[in-house]
Amino acid sequence: MQGPILITVGQKVLLSVLGFDQFGAPFTGPIPTPFWTVSDPSQDSSSPQPDGTSIIASLSPGTTSVTASLTTANGIALADTEAITNLAEPPVLSSIKIDHTSPV
Repeated sequence: MQGPILITVGQKVLLSVLGFDQFGAPFTGPIPTPFWTVSDPSQDSSSPQPDGTSIIASLSPGTTSVTASLTTANGIALADTEAITNLAEPPVLSSIKIDHTSPV
């Protein structure tokens, strides 16, 4: 999926780079390994993988961004940046208590 990234704190997503030629068609040749950066490492971590992808882990609520940049075989610098919205972790039932009322 392309576009803004929406994840919950504690989740991870796998990011990859898609290439397009000068006509906007999918590029079928090899794509150089991108360099991945996140704008706020306190909100998201990036773990580049050997295959050129990156695993982004959501660390805290808020909005940040991730950028993939590379240089083509022709020496052209390319980059793309996507917004990341980290949603607060939803509540999870983790305990119960017995409740009682006055005698009925």
